Amino acid sequence: MSARSKHLEKPAIENRRFPLVLAAVLVIWVCIFSFASSAWGATARSSAALAIEVRPAAELNVASGQVTVRIRLSRGVVAQVWFDNACSVPAQGAVTISASGTHGFSLRNFNSNHNQAVNGRVCLLSSDGQLRVAAPAVVEGISAD
Repeated sequence: MSARSKHLEKPAIENRRFPLVLAAVLVIWVCIFSFASSAWGATARSSAALAIEVRPAAELNVASGQVTVRIRLSRGVVAQVWFDNACSVPAQGAVTISASGTHGFSLRNFNSNHNQAVNGRVCLLSSDGQLRVAAPAVVEGISAD
């Protein structure tokens, strides 16, 4: 064989390996692409949870002989509002609030001595004990007009 014929045969042998090398490269490329796409898909998906806790709260405002109560109650809890100096336990005749919201009423409802002004505090206590609020107030006496 001449040098020229050897040179011609060598590309023929390499040409037979080319499909095998191409197939191996394609298999490796498909494996890498599959792994990369599944890894990307796993990190692209996410979930989140949000928990909101709404706690009970109360605010008492006393102005011009009126009491305004803004309150947020837990389920099944009620609050009582009364007029007293100590605010230790609800007084007889306390107003009961059973729903969250804004409630208003007159301070005169609390004056047992209708002929004179009484100094004290408007008190609020929830049945579960979580809310205890007090605001200073003067309950005016009812005139005999």
